[in-house]
Amino acid sequence: MRLQSYKLETAEIKAGRQYWRMLATVWLRITLLRSQLVFQRGAQEVAATHRVRMRFDGQVEVGMRFRKGAQLLHIQMIEEIGLRQKWQICLCSQSRPAEPAIAQDTQ
Repeated sequence: MRLQSYKLETAEIKAGRQYWRMLATVWLRITLLRSQLVFQRGAQEVAATHRVRMRFDGQVEVGMRFRKGAQLLHIQMIEEIGLRQKWQICLCSQSRPAEPAIAQDTQ
């Protein structure tokens, strides 16, 4: 899967656009959670649908996403496993990219 981060510039914020750029290609072990795991992040409740295990990578942050084709996994929480920073777990929520609008003929 590819690790992606978004980049916003002043003009893009005004236009409401969000561009994602690829940072790295990573190996992941993805586990589907049987039920949504709801946890508190600040004042917001977040539902996680997937548990992702990967080698430790210092550039991974909450708010980034993993992408493989149409599958998008948005990172909601990151947890390091052990004391040696060898592995980390990311709790992610899955979404699909927005479908492009289909132009309809008006006659």
